[in-house]
Amino acid sequence: MLRPRKHSVDVFIPFFHSKGGHVKGIEIGFEYQKCEDRYVCPTGKFLYPYHKKTHQYKRYRAKSEECFKCPIQDSCLNTSLKTIRPKWINRNIEQELLDTHLKKTETELFKQKLQERMWKAEGIMAQLKFYHGLNRARFRSIAKVQMQAWVAAITVNLKRLAKIIPLEMV
Repeated sequence: MLRPRKHSVDVFIPFFHSKGGHVKGIEIGFEYQKCEDRYVCPTGKFLYPYHKKTHQYKRYRAKSEECFKCPIQDSCLNTSLKTIRPKWINRNIEQELLDTHLKKTETELFKQKLQERMWKAEGIMAQLKFYHGLNRARFRSIAKVQMQAWVAAITVNLKRLAKIIPLEMV
């Protein structure tokens, strides 16, 4: 979960949700009014906070009679429901931080750092896993598994140094 920044540390990690893939914004056409703490649908009706609030999301819901009379109810939210129920939106409690980070993901610096992260961090971890035995522990204690990880990391570093240092210097 995102927290307000206390230090000037930039994060270059894309959003990804395990159930739905890449994180998207709130549905198009719905506008959040911060001072009134409500949403406005494309037809001008309001979605107010509902009492169901989890530790991560706050639900905003429209009145069912307004949704029943709505001319665009077929193309609105929750279209999979067969009965006419009130439409709702879940808003993350820290949506402002999510929005600022989503804007940051569109910059060139973010895309460049993400490419670097792919081969620097994730590439090295994949190499350690597939070629140097870190896909499973060979020993039973934490100290011995830590020793296995250190030996694998030393091996990867020595292989990288061997590519950099010419053979004449040896």
